[in-house]
Amino acid sequence: MATTNRRPPAPPQETRDAYVGKTFFLPMEDMLVLVDVRDVRNRFGHLDALVAPLSGRGDKWVQADRLTTASSLVASY
Repeated sequence: MATTNRRPPAPPQETRDAYVGKTFFLPMEDMLVLVDVRDVRNRFGHLDALVAPLSGRGDKWVQADRLTTASSLVASY
């Protein structure tokens, strides 16, 4: 029996629009880092976001539910 490498379906356009090109806070240990979202993908039933810091360099895939907006941070204080 042949196996196929099937990719999960791409996130809907509404989801992409809600994340890609937007700025969020990402908790990293004892800090909050301001990041830009460059791309999103579905992975094992979760939404991942490819993020890059606004200051510095590099990028990383993280679970999108770790991202926080500034308005939700203000509401939590």
